[in-house]
Amino acid sequence: MAEEAHPSAGENGFERIDPKLNMFALANGMDLIKSDRARRLTWFTGGLERGLDITLGDGGNFVVTGSAWPTTSPAETTTTFVSDGVPDAELSATLEQGITVTNVL
Repeated sequence: MAEEAHPSAGENGFERIDPKLNMFALANGMDLIKSDRARRLTWFTGGLERGLDITLGDGGNFVVTGSAWPTTSPAETTTTFVSDGVPDAELSATLEQGITVTNVL
């Protein structure tokens, strides 16, 4: 019997959401930064750089956190929790919520 792949199987678990993140970034004027362990959507507003970090959580779901920092001083980053346990189907709605939360930092 062949072993079934875990839903997050692959090089890092993000390949299944990368197309959705690419479209979200394009639609919202954001940059998408990819690493082995996370994805980050970034934008500039209100005099600050802002970002949403997407990491792989339990059960193949995702954790989303927001952050804001002065362009000249990334060490002064303010971070906020947005949501955890986010399934693929709810990712876009969670990212929309994350934009709102992060824009008030």
